[in-house]
Amino acid sequence: MAASYLVVRIKAVRGIGKEEGEALVSSAEKQTFGSLLRELEKAGVVPSQLSARLQTAVDERNWLVHRSRRESRGILENPSAYSALVARVESMSEAALKLLKELGSELHKYVIASGVSSAQIDAEAERIARSWGLIS
Repeated sequence: MAASYLVVRIKAVRGIGKEEGEALVSSAEKQTFGSLLRELEKAGVVPSQLSARLQTAVDERNWLVHRSRRESRGILENPSAYSALVARVESMSEAALKLLKELGSELHKYVIASGVSSAQIDAEAERIARSWGLIS
């Protein structure tokens, strides 16, 4: 969602075309979450409260990927530490889902304000969901 938000808010222009737009999204998806956030912050297109929560998500993601294994060695022998780890990961998951929904909502508002109808958005969302095999 961060990559799509970046493309729509910063990189794309009206009338860009499907192929060029998809190429921009593909390129943005190759960026790290942290670099996407820095670019969004630099452009000033994310509300400050949301930006702070996104930064927390980046920090938690980085902990999970880079340090959690080392910091969690032997955790199965310590039930309270194991419970704390599970609670932290569940909290991260819940926060990520809320951020996904909030970014989606912000993007929806922006696209509507740009003159795209809800019907067009819904049709495109359905096309994408079909192409991903989420619906038949």
